[in-house]
Amino acid sequence: MRSFLIFTIFIFPSMPALARDVTVTDVPSLQRAIKVAEPADRIVLQPGRYRLNKILITRPGAANAPITLTALNPAQTRIETDATELFKLDAPYWVFENLDIRGGKNAHHAFHIVGRADNTVLRGNHIVGFHASVKGNPQKKLSPDDVVITGNAFYNDAPRKTAQPVTLIDVVGGDNWRITNNFIADFAKGGGDGISYGAFLKGGRQGRSL
Repeated sequence: MRSFLIFTIFIFPSMPALARDVTVTDVPSLQRAIKVAEPADRIVLQPGRYRLNKILITRPGAANAPITLTALNPAQTRIETDATELFKLDAPYWVFENLDIRGGKNAHHAFHIVGRADNTVLRGNHIVGFHASVKGNPQKKLSPDDVVITGNAFYNDAPRKTAQPVTLIDVVGGDNWRITNNFIADFAKGGGDGISYGAFLKGGRQGRSL
């Protein structure tokens, strides 16, 4: 009599990561939260002022579990910087929403989106005082794709005293950027040739809208 072994293979769909709120109360706790962030983390700034230097973001989120940085009460929370670039993103699936970010005289970029930073979302932020509040660039032959910038306010409270480029949203490379329903104003340049722009997309890429 023959015996047979029967194997049953169960295939389960991938489950989203377990979401967790990470409460941030000061600069060190914010830096730690970003450094160790996992997919589905929601990093929540408590009311206060956060004076930051450059923060490099390399921890990836996931398609079904992005990492979010937000403020519990945007009206009582402010991020301040005089760094050349504040958040440099080289990782996919990050969401930045409801943040009040203020730059100083030397601040070039609130967000420098490069390389692997596909599917970045900037939503509902208030960003003041930068040469180019958002800068998109290729890095190591990779360009960030599928970026969404929506419902933000970008402006400066005085002409930028610089001979360097002033363009509040300046995108070089990257496919499928969607830039919609933003307020863009007061982007005068007080140095150099005096020429400045509210926003432009360049680099010959595809599927972008402004």
